[in-house]
Amino acid sequence: MVENTLVVDNVHFSYKKMDILKGCSLSLTSGQIIGIVAPNGSGKSTLLNIISGNLIASSGEVKFNEKTYKRHFEYMKKSIVKMVDQDDLVDYMTGLEHLKFYAKLFKRSKQDILKVIEELDIKHYIHKKVNMYSYGMKQRLSFAMAILSDASVLLLDEVMNGLDPTNVESTTFILKKLAKTGKIIIIVSHLLDNLDILADRVYFLANMNMSYSIKNDEREKEVIDIIFRNNESIKYLLEKLTVPYSLNKNKLSLVITSDEQIYSIIDKLNMIIHDINEIFVGKKRIHQIYHDIYGL
Repeated sequence: MVENTLVVDNVHFSYKKMDILKGCSLSLTSGQIIGIVAPNGSGKSTLLNIISGNLIASSGEVKFNEKTYKRHFEYMKKSIVKMVDQDDLVDYMTGLEHLKFYAKLFKRSKQDILKVIEELDIKHYIHKKVNMYSYGMKQRLSFAMAILSDASVLLLDEVMNGLDPTNVESTTFILKKLAKTGKIIIIVSHLLDNLDILADRVYFLANMNMSYSIKNDEREKEVIDIIFRNNESIKYLLEKLTVPYSLNKNKLSLVITSDEQIYSIIDKLNMIIHDINEIFVGKKRIHQIYHDIYGL
């Protein structure tokens, strides 16, 4: 398997003198599935369009295997493919005609087209014109086109939108299989529970950059989150503990590796319970982190 690297290096983007992205950076390697989450209007789609070369960053750059759009535009466009938006599908063309166009563009064979149709189970509507498609059918066609490109990097914006549970499950399976072949897959999604299953790492876009990220194995760890009323109690507790922790203002997050640690921590918390606003104990899932960051 060829080892590829995708680097988003300190990307800034402004529109009409308004900052959209400010210092966004990523460094990814082959075989990774990456999730990007944030509320609407945070710049997620803008970031994908910059990575795909559809938008030019105000500053910073995107590199794939040390090549850039400025010097190697054709190589970059064939290596990095963003799933087309539904608005870019052509109403009077059939799904098959869209796939044939992509096959010609990316030098794929008839057998490649048939394989994608079979794998995504879209044969029962692939000969219909797109204006007869439902939202979910259009989404499957856009996904099929991205897969057919066989690009090294796939950028998927809300790929699960409009899909029923069976198709969400099959799409998840296909994406995991593609990652095992060495592809780098970046997914923007509001389906946080699905990203918990699918993504190797999830990035949270806030304040116009990647403010926080969490890996799959970190989401499996037990944590205790404590929100304090004052910093004195935080100092007291940290003097008594030896577990890994992170501190954000008045919120202390502790990583737990054994039941004995939980009992010990709870025992110490009882001494300062009057200074505690809120406690969470359990595995830190994406939707909980989302709530912590965005308050939604």
